[in-house]
Amino acid sequence: MTTNWPAMSIAEAHALLTAPGSPLEMETVVIRGRPTRTWKNAPPTLRDVFIAGRAHDDKIFLVHEDERVSFEAFARATLKLAAQLRADGVVKGDRIAVVMRNLPEWPVAFFAASLCGAIVTPLNAWWTGAELEYGLSDSGTRVLLVDADPQGTALTADHARILAAEQRLRDRDALGEGRAAERQQEFRGAALRTRVRIQ
Repeated sequence: MTTNWPAMSIAEAHALLTAPGSPLEMETVVIRGRPTRTWKNAPPTLRDVFIAGRAHDDKIFLVHEDERVSFEAFARATLKLAAQLRADGVVKGDRIAVVMRNLPEWPVAFFAASLCGAIVTPLNAWWTGAELEYGLSDSGTRVLLVDADPQGTALTADHARILAAEQRLRDRDALGEGRAAERQQEFRGAALRTRVRIQ
């Protein structure tokens, strides 16, 4: 038995996937005076992507080791964090840095900030203190979202050094144990334990 592999070239697959009438149909539109190839049927904003995801309800959205998170659990956690960010004074255009490991909470932080109208600034959690310090100051970050480390401390030594050295810390809102436990009930995993507001 002979198998034709690959079944088609990458160019042929691309043409098939983006053909007129397909879900991934592409078109050229003018954006800021420049012709740009875009997906014709793509949701126009991240808010629309978030809303579309809610239609999947209890289907599995994220898998992390033995943990399974449904679209609905993700949506509830995201809306809860977005509400807290708004209550803490986040407004459209604020920059929120996300410095986290690859955990299910990362997209929660990303979408919550986006739903607030903030500009999400992902920074590498493996950076050194000096690199993080530069990234935070260069980006104009006003709020920093980090995850708890496996030992349960809220900030790494490098993160703490950045904040202390720069004296830019305005206030620190560590989630209380009751609220952290409540969040873990709704969205299992390592809860976002710290939000830090900086200038």
